[in-house]
Amino acid sequence: KDEAPTLYVDGSHASGSIISNGCRIYGEVRRSMLFRGVMVSRNSRLRNCVVMQDSFISENCELENIIIDKNCVIRPGIKLVGSHEHPIVIGKGTVL
Repeated sequence: KDEAPTLYVDGSHASGSIISNGCRIYGEVRRSMLFRGVMVSRNSRLRNCVVMQDSFISENCELENIIIDKNCVIRPGIKLVGSHEHPIVIGKGTVL
C-alpha cells in the first residue's frame, strides 16, 4: 500500500531499524521493526521491538524486547522490559 514517507522530526533518533512508510518518529528507535503507520511520540524509547501497523506509542514510554500487534495504544509513561528469550507480547487492539 502507498503511504507518505516516514517523518523523522528534529530530535528524533533511529538506528539499526526497519521502519515502514507512514510512520512518524518523534522519539528514539533502536534495533526495531516498525510496520506502516506507527507513531513514536517525544521522549519515548524503543529497543529490540516489533510494532505492527497503526499502533501509537505515547510520550515518555520505554519499551524493550516487546512485540506489539496492530492497532494498539501505549499510554504515556509506560515502561515495559522483556527479555531476549521471553519478549512481552501485546495483543491486537490493546490499550495499556
